[in-house]
Amino acid sequence: MRNGRYKELELTDHEIDTLLENKEYRNSLKRLRNSLFRYHKDFAINSKFWDFINLDTSKDWIIDLKCAFEKYFVAHPVVM
Repeated sequence: MRNGRYKELELTDHEIDTLLENKEYRNSLKRLRNSLFRYHKDFAINSKFWDFINLDTSKDWIIDLKCAFEKYFVAHPVVM
């Protein structure tokens, strides 16, 4: 299951697709992003922030995802 802009752009990569199939990590990362980058009148680090951080292997998953995107864009450079 692909999600977000990656899906909208109709990109496909086996390694990225496999990593994004993990709904728990993907949804927790989305909540983390929303808690950090959306305006909150009373900003406080809340459970949305910690949900992703506290997953057992979130660090490994996010590094693997970052590396998979790097490999993808090296192999498929964006032409402007």
